[in-house]
Amino acid sequence: MPEKVFVRMDGREILYSGAFVASENSTISISVRDLSINITFKTTQSEEPPEVIADGNGKPLNLILNDFNDAMGITYDSPIGHLDKRQLFLSLYCQAVIGERQTTRFITVSLSLAAAKLPTT
Repeated sequence: MPEKVFVRMDGREILYSGAFVASENSTISISVRDLSINITFKTTQSEEPPEVIADGNGKPLNLILNDFNDAMGITYDSPIGHLDKRQLFLSLYCQAVIGERQTTRFITVSLSLAAAKLPTT
């Protein structure tokens, strides 16, 4: 039977961490217990800085990330709700490669919970 692994960083318990390569208008769906999070990347051609728009307030949580198109990368870290009576955070880093026909993004995502007493070694 595999051992349970607990990862902590800056007072947060990491629930999930992963990396993806996504094309233009791709949606990443992550499910944790009864919460579903859909992250969609869009290019708007706007002069405004990149923004995150929450579509709805519940389950599933739909996030639209507009203009995350920087070759050096863009970060996002924000509370997105609660799980087990603890604040739930979404953190991501998105680096874009803009081609003639499409934008390809390398995305790392983590979901974490606010500090709680975790097992010690």
